[in-house]
Amino acid sequence: MGITMRLLFEVLYLSLVYSTPQVYDGPTIHSRPIATYCGADPASFASSGSAITIQFQSDPSVTGKGFLLEWYAVDASAVTHTVARGCGGYLHTGTGVITSPNYPQDYTPNLNCSWHVVVTSGFIIAVHFEQPFQVKSEDTSCSLGDYVELKNGLDNAAPPLVSGRGNGRFCGSSPISTMYTTDNQLFVHFISDSRNEGQGFKLKYEAKSLAVINET
Repeated sequence: MGITMRLLFEVLYLSLVYSTPQVYDGPTIHSRPIATYCGADPASFASSGSAITIQFQSDPSVTGKGFLLEWYAVDASAVTHTVARGCGGYLHTGTGVITSPNYPQDYTPNLNCSWHVVVTSGFIIAVHFEQPFQVKSEDTSCSLGDYVELKNGLDNAAPPLVSGRGNGRFCGSSPISTMYTTDNQLFVHFISDSRNEGQGFKLKYEAKSLAVINET
């Protein structure tokens, strides 16, 4: 299938009216538009081929912080997959695995780990935990002790991934089945206290088209 391009806007703070980076799926500004982007949230875009064009225009009357853009080439015939075994990080691939440190061995005390997942714009993220899952807590609401927290967005200020769970935390040994974000971002937060460590967790995620979700 050849080479495709991936873009990630890491930091973006621009005026909607006066400063707008435009992304085109091809070698010129006459190629198919992918997005006109502004705001302050990270975003990821993908091309259908080996070329992508970014056009940035600014107005002399308004200034802003601008943007930081990462890009990389991807072999479209290969599976784009990430395995994150450390304590936190940024994941920009369409599929991946996040585990607590040392999994499936016991994690260490006093951990505070955060993972930020961003997939291609226009997709949502399917998430599920695999067994063994052992995150020790002293109550079923996961308010006392260790917990892994899933948020429907890029950081801790986002709402819980599963609205019916209140604080969005998971602990114990029986996590619920597959969950879905409402957009292309997911925040994973893992906390362990000073005692009662367990095996931890293994979380798999995958970017999904809304059309595929609606058909299942």
